Amino acid sequence: MQRFRFSTNLKSKSKAKKFMFLIVVSIIIFNLLIYVGAVRKVLFSNMISQERGHWCWASAAQQSGYWWANYNEPLSSRPVSQSEIVRHVKGSVVNLPANNAYEVAKAAKCAAYNHSKAKPVATESYNFNFNTIKGFVDQGKPIICNQYSILNGTGHSLLISGYEDTSSVKNVIYVDPTDGKRYEISYDKFVSGWQYGYLWVWAVYWQHWN
Repeated sequence: MQRFRFSTNLKSKSKAKKFMFLIVVSIIIFNLLIYVGAVRKVLFSNMISQERGHWCWASAAQQSGYWWANYNEPLSSRPVSQSEIVRHVKGSVVNLPANNAYEVAKAAKCAAYNHSKAKPVATESYNFNFNTIKGFVDQGKPIICNQYSILNGTGHSLLISGYEDTSSVKNVIYVDPTDGKRYEISYDKFVSGWQYGYLWVWAVYWQHWN
């Protein structure tokens, strides 16, 4: 009788181990499927921070133009300076914000070494859907966007450099000229208010290099 009970115990333990093994394998397979379905892409994770208080637009344009030009052709290891960019747009080196998206597009063109194939496009009062952002990033194109405060009438330029797209998350990855560092935020929050009281009001993006 004791041998019979011992054998039954072994069989029971064996079945339990097999069952746990199947559960673990199932969890691993499920997580792998989620991982395969997840997409994350980042063009760059930092940039030169703005060198003066109102130069967020110049910093964003500097990195955007430098990246896009060298992404297509190895033009220079030296980015155009923010002072050069501001002088090109404003006529002199002054600590002033950009007046509109068209000034920032002009700044981005300057930052791309005024290359004939560098074609920035300014669009006023517009924000992109998530798939459009993904499309630009997949083509190596960062997007400059302006977040405008409806509370105090000030704006701030940010540079979109990536995204994360999973079954549960749709995030925008951007670099902030304030400190030159990378941040990540949900797409819905980014569009409706990067910070409290802010809205995405315009953008500067790149046409194809040709």
